[in-house]
Amino acid sequence: MNTQTSDCKVLVIESNNTHYRAIRRVLEVSNISFAHDRIKSLEEARHHLKHHVYHVILLSMYLPDANAVEALPILSSLLKKQPILVVSHDSDMSLAALQAGAFDIIPSQSFNNIPLISRILLSAHERSQQLHQRAFIDQENYLAYYDQVTSLPNRALFFDRLNQALDQAKRHEQQFFIFYVRLSFNLQANSTSNDNKDIIASSGNRLLAEVRSSDTVAHVNYSEFAILLQRSNSLGAMEKLATKMINSINQPIQIGQHAHPISSNIGIVNYPTHGSNAEELVKNAELAMHNARLHGPNQIQMYADDLLTRQAEILNLTAVLNQALKNPDEHFQLYYQPRVDLSSGNIRTVEALIRWRHPNLGNIPPEQFIPLAEEAGLIEQVDQWVIEQACQQLTRWHTIQSDLKIAINVSHHSLKQANFVDTVIVPLLSRYQINGNSISIEVSDSVLATGSSYAWQSFTKLAELGVAITLDDFGKHLISLRKLSASPVEAVSIDTSFLCDAYSTKTDQALLKAIIDLGKNLQIKVIAKSVETKNQLDYLTSLQCDEGQGFYWFKPARRWMPQPHRRKAMTLGKSSG
Repeated sequence: MNTQTSDCKVLVIESNNTHYRAIRRVLEVSNISFAHDRIKSLEEARHHLKHHVYHVILLSMYLPDANAVEALPILSSLLKKQPILVVSHDSDMSLAALQAGAFDIIPSQSFNNIPLISRILLSAHERSQQLHQRAFIDQENYLAYYDQVTSLPNRALFFDRLNQALDQAKRHEQQFFIFYVRLSFNLQANSTSNDNKDIIASSGNRLLAEVRSSDTVAHVNYSEFAILLQRSNSLGAMEKLATKMINSINQPIQIGQHAHPISSNIGIVNYPTHGSNAEELVKNAELAMHNARLHGPNQIQMYADDLLTRQAEILNLTAVLNQALKNPDEHFQLYYQPRVDLSSGNIRTVEALIRWRHPNLGNIPPEQFIPLAEEAGLIEQVDQWVIEQACQQLTRWHTIQSDLKIAINVSHHSLKQANFVDTVIVPLLSRYQINGNSISIEVSDSVLATGSSYAWQSFTKLAELGVAITLDDFGKHLISLRKLSASPVEAVSIDTSFLCDAYSTKTDQALLKAIIDLGKNLQIKVIAKSVETKNQLDYLTSLQCDEGQGFYWFKPARRWMPQPHRRKAMTLGKSSG
């Protein structure tokens, strides 16, 4: 770089050495004192501009990683309206660049005309000075009302606009909606605080792209955004918009060599239904968001009057769960439900299912307490207890049937912990002298949908131990088929919403067949759960589904044991096991 003291600092973004030498010659012989730095790619410029300020940007029409039309909106989002001059010899692309926000075009064939180029540079410099003077005047107000990480309105400005919206809505008897959005992401081990800021800023831009210019997207907390939707339509339209936002945020954000997966949750309130003042509306939207988080990532929750009561119940139940985990053997039990090979009728795998029986609250279903454990950071304790109990049970079963496997449900939160396999799985396999190929770990397919480098590392380590990996609820979340095929996943269990029989609709049948065919094409075993009728079994068998599980054969049982003289499940009638 060639930075020096000058009246005008120029950033030259040009990868072609010949073009750069021509630009440098113009800058050096001009009557204006220019200092400049050279950057060769958009990616390099994106990171450089976060730490350096320039008066004018000279941008090549073609870079190794983007053309100017693609680069202009990205660069503009990083600048404070400093003019961008595009160097081009392509008239069609030049017009597109101007439409994309370029201040002016410098024809590359005009570099010998130094007076012309100098005039263009001088005009851009004067524009930059005007903007700088205006910015200096507005800087104090800007810092008071705009967030420095995202350049979006901050909490103070959001409440100011919300109060204006309230005044207008009361006068004209209008309604509006507020979204409260919270991001969830895990940074790589070698990530920096700037990566963190990049993720938040990029997510803010994605939210901004989904709303109208009359709406307000504000960064109100570390990983939280509030959105004011003034020209709101029906609740159905708002829920569709929220889903669209979640899908947009879900796309991994590329920073350097790493793609960072993001998930989010959204709480929604409506004026006048859910509050009469700004503080009440935002508080209720935030409460709805927290309730959505309890149901897992990428969930949406509309505020309801009983949410506060439910929130208190949740906090109470979380405290009870924390106490129960201090002596888990007295509170939790494992039930067991076999899987049946649909071609042979053999039982080769039995799934361990946790149950919580509280002395006062009675039976608390897993779908109620597992999300609480995840939210409260207690899930690793739950998973560790389940895995150890399952290993103990498997050693007893192996005295009767040595080839039996046990399937254990593990939260994706646990798998995202860097040392979970080394500190939990490996010691337990060693303590109970169990081969990894006798264990199958089941995890929600959301682990591939939201992803994490640590989860991927856990998958790899499990595969090296011989442990099978099964994706549960397959088809419930959008996942990359390329990522699935590249993973060490050995089996998928079909989400129960896809289960059907020969009497179901053609659409339902086509979806089920597509999932089973996909598994076969990827050489992945397909398991159907919640099979309850012979019609379902017959249809699954006709599609060559690999395994089945459900009340048709066995209900979950506390004391299931293999039977050495009858390894086959009853296929013509139900059995309690």
